[in-house]
Amino acid sequence: MPEHRFGELPPGTGFRWRGQTWTKTSPLLARSGETAEPVLVPRSARVVCLEPGQEPGTPRTLQLPLTALEALQQELAALVEALPLEPDLTRDTLETMRHHFHDLITQNDT
Repeated sequence: MPEHRFGELPPGTGFRWRGQTWTKTSPLLARSGETAEPVLVPRSARVVCLEPGQEPGTPRTLQLPLTALEALQQELAALVEALPLEPDLTRDTLETMRHHFHDLITQNDT
């Protein structure tokens, strides 16, 4: 499969980099199946896209934004746990936001 720059891939795309399989979770972060922590990946890093339908320049499917949304919510939830805020209120707010953006994504796809 052809190489691409990491910055060209949409969130949710699987790719190979440094001998491991990764999933892009945000414009600068990716998660490996072997680590729980996201890793900063340079936008110029050369990676091999694993999913042909998600190569740069192809239309995004509904699943890509939803996958990215779920990954973002997980990262935000982890960050929120470390803040000195009321956890239940913060989790409820994040869940409300996730539902709102999920509805927006699915409405725009139809």
